[in-house]
This record gives sequence, structure tokens and C-alpha cells, in this order.
Amino acid sequence: MIIEIDFANDLLELIEEELNNCEKKNQIQLFKRNSVIRSADLEWMNKYQNFSFPIYSLNSTNTLSIYREYYDLLVNDWKINHPTLVEKGIEKTIMNLMDTDIFSETIYYAINDKVSKLVYQYNDVLKSTVETNRLFGIEDEERILLIHLKKYQEILNSENKQIQIFHGIVLNKSISDNILRIYIRFIKLRLEMLNPSFIEFKEEFMKIPTKFVWKGSQKDLCELFVELRKNNWIDELQWGDISKSAKAICNLFDLSLTRKNDTSDVEQSFYQILKGKHNPITKEREYNEVLGLTKNRKFNKIQKNIS
Repeated sequence: MIIEIDFANDLLELIEEELNNCEKKNQIQLFKRNSVIRSADLEWMNKYQNFSFPIYSLNSTNTLSIYREYYDLLVNDWKINHPTLVEKGIEKTIMNLMDTDIFSETIYYAINDKVSKLVYQYNDVLKSTVETNRLFGIEDEERILLIHLKKYQEILNSENKQIQIFHGIVLNKSISDNILRIYIRFIKLRLEMLNPSFIEFKEEFMKIPTKFVWKGSQKDLCELFVELRKNNWIDELQWGDISKSAKAICNLFDLSLTRKNDTSDVEQSFYQILKGKHNPITKEREYNEVLGLTKNRKFNKIQKNIS
């Protein structure tokens, strides 16, 4: 088995929804004065920030805060790896980000980026984890994973503790615990890879269910379901279930004609469209940016279900 990039989509959706709700209620605080001290080991901090399995805990909180410390680390990392993003200098870049960022999006992208590294840069994750979490002398991957799994389960069962995911971002316990659930899920999947069990399969003829070949674009298919929901033919797509809904739709429709190239993941790309876009002004999930205006859509004449 392999660990798919969408292994945590349902939990990421719940995190994104909660962040959006907190943004809508102005519950995310910015503190501009707390910067990284000059003697700090930025390389070590960035390894923990970007790659390592989190291991340090703190007292649980219901607040959401982002500090200048986060931007210090981010921009100093940009200076090394993406210098064109810091052409105006570190200080001006940091101040501009703090003045213009939508904090719910900034925090979500930081979380999503760290989760994606579990799949795409796992070797770097494991190497950084040993270093930043001071697991010197422990080389066995399974043992390293079990150390963190035990820690995560203890924190998840505690009402007074939560995991520290980032430097410069304090999450509430609800979001922090959902991130822990992502790590727990990943560790269990990884342990299954390290300890595969042999299953004897009987060779049988398997009936593959017929799919309907979709002859439009992925946006057209998304529009169909958006309009069906809008006109009360199907239920609202709930956060946490959008990934599952996308898979269900892809199990019903063959989207191979929408594939841009041989390596395209049509299921993942359709999922991104079905998620819609978060409107930072209305704080709602919308589809106008993805699908265009309602009057120009192909399925905009579906009658409303009044039953």
C-alpha cells in the first residue's frame, strides 16, 4: 500500500471550516511584538516548523493567535530559499504580510503544507524529527513512530494539554487535536507499510461497475451538483465530507476525458473544484470564482424541488 495525498482531506476540511468561522467572528488575534530572539537557531526552528513530527506540548487554550515570530521564521526562510520574495528587505516584507494577510488562510496553508510534506518529503520529515525532537541514537523508524503515537494519544485524551504545532502560531485545542488525528492516521498507515501482512487472494472474476462517461469538463460536473444542491435536490455538502462526496461522484462518473495528461489525478483535481473558494469578505464557501456567474452556467435552469 501507499499513503495517498488525500489521506487527511476530511480532517483538513474540518480544520479549514473552523478557521474560516473564527475569521468570520474576528477570533484570530495578531501580536506584532513577539519576534524571534537574535540568538535563536533559525535553522533548527525551521526544521521543526516545516518538517518535524510535533512533540512538545503546552496548556490547552480556546484562543487562536498568530505572532510576529511566525513571520520572522517564514521570511528568513524565504530569504534563503526564495530570495525574490524578499526584495524589499526582511522587515518591510514581514510588516506587509502582517498588514495584509487573511490569517485563517495563512494558518490553514501552514497546516496543509506541513501535512503534504508527510507524503512528499517524508525522508526530510524523519531526519528533522530525530534532530529537533532530540531522539539521538534512535535509528529505527518504527520505534520513532511509536514514540510519537504514544505521545499523541496521551495528549488527545487530555483536557488540559495540546500539541505545539508551530512556532509563532497558537491554535485552539479543537484544531490542534484534529491535526494530531492527522498525524495519528499517518503513523498508523506508515506502520502498516512497515509491517505488511500477506493476504492470500483467490483469483476470481471481478465485476467492475459501469461508470457514466462524463463528456463535459470537471467544472461542468461540479456545477451540476452545485445547482442540484441549490435547488434542493440533494443535501448540502458538509465540511469534512467533501472529499468523500468527490470520491462518490468519481465512482459514478468516468472523468478520463477530462484528464489533461497521463499523470493527472482527476479525482484530486475534481475535489479541489468541488471545495469551492472561501470568500474572505462574506466568509462563506462560494463557487462564482470557479464556475462563473449563475446566469452563464449550463445547468442554471434546473427547477427547484418543492417537496
